[in-house]
Amino acid sequence: MKLFRYLFIIILSSVLIAGISSRLINIGLKKSKVDFFGKMNSASDTSKKINILLVGSSRTLVQINPRIIDSITELQSYNYGLNAATIKTCFNVIQYVLFKQLPSKLVVLNIDYGMFDISQDPYKDPFFFPYQNELLSFMVNDSGLNKLVHRLKIFDIAMYDDKVKYAGIDGLIRSQRVIIGFYKGFYPHTEVNDFKEPSDEQIMNRNASFSENGINILRDIIILCKKKQKKLVLVMAPYAKKFFPSNYIDNYNLIIDKVKEITKSNQITILDYTENLIAKNQSYFYNVNHLNVRGADAYTQILASDINKILKAR
Repeated sequence: MKLFRYLFIIILSSVLIAGISSRLINIGLKKSKVDFFGKMNSASDTSKKINILLVGSSRTLVQINPRIIDSITELQSYNYGLNAATIKTCFNVIQYVLFKQLPSKLVVLNIDYGMFDISQDPYKDPFFFPYQNELLSFMVNDSGLNKLVHRLKIFDIAMYDDKVKYAGIDGLIRSQRVIIGFYKGFYPHTEVNDFKEPSDEQIMNRNASFSENGINILRDIIILCKKKQKKLVLVMAPYAKKFFPSNYIDNYNLIIDKVKEITKSNQITILDYTENLIAKNQSYFYNVNHLNVRGADAYTQILASDINKILKAR
């Protein structure tokens, strides 16, 4: 009898510890300034009154300066770019921001050849757990044990990796911290003279992985923006022209042609800067895919001017 009592106490204690830990981590995640959670929590701040959503992977994060966008459009923008985000996370971020930021007018989505392989998305289903009580329509892949455990609402911590746990703890103990060099979601690469030419192995032609499911999510974004009556503009940022894309990706045109076919059939504006003069100026880049801070400001000036024309033409 004592054995059963001890087992009961151990099990009950374990459940309570797991439940309390999960609750604390989720509270911390909703306060975090770090990476994905920082962007989602910023979206939750309705006092920001964001009009222009800047969404995409690192080529949004380090390349589109909201200060310049705001000064030219006289509106409020925010950079929701995330390192290595695929089209799936972009879709989830867009719907969450549109849900929270009611003054939004325009969604600017950066398109990259590598964003349509949704299996490579680093922001897995548990990243959305702290926000699913607010919005149930996130696109998730997991319909197995994780989803069932999450419904219990006490064992989320079991699905969180070290990165998520760190963000939760950081949010609990440093919710007011300021990230140096970070402005309205924009986090530029500040070294302007450190361009590294790719190695011979890196410039070997190869195919980028993508899926039709990933392409279809772009259609879902278009449908979402139309339903919410928000203007959607797709952009293709510059690459270092000397190396890209002809020396990098064999099926680049195949992927981008699919995107352009979708935009044309849905009358969506796509701004293609891959042939822009910025692409030919290697001093604007810190690698073949990313602009440094000087390049980002030059690029944003052009992008902001084009966005302003689109907004005034409405």
